[in-house]
Amino acid sequence: MLELLVVISIVTLLMSLSLTGVQAARERARNVTCKNQLRQIGLGLQSFETVHRQYQSDGWGWAWVGDDSANLGLDGPGGWIHNILPFIEEQSL
Repeated sequence: MLELLVVISIVTLLMSLSLTGVQAARERARNVTCKNQLRQIGLGLQSFETVHRQYQSDGWGWAWVGDDSANLGLDGPGGWIHNILPFIEEQSL
């Protein structure tokens, strides 16, 4: 009976150690994904400025749907995120 309890405690200890490692790996993957998305947005902002020789404006605000045929400045609908969509490979949105 004692041997069975020892084996169960060892298995439980090994499982808890492996679960901690798996959770740390998942958190690291989430962290890398978030950093990559922020990097893509930064590159999109820089690419927009390089092409248009101006920075993105806020337009009419974030709640407005963008219009590709409209101006890019304050007169244009859509926020800055709409302006950089083609530069972050999200043209279809």
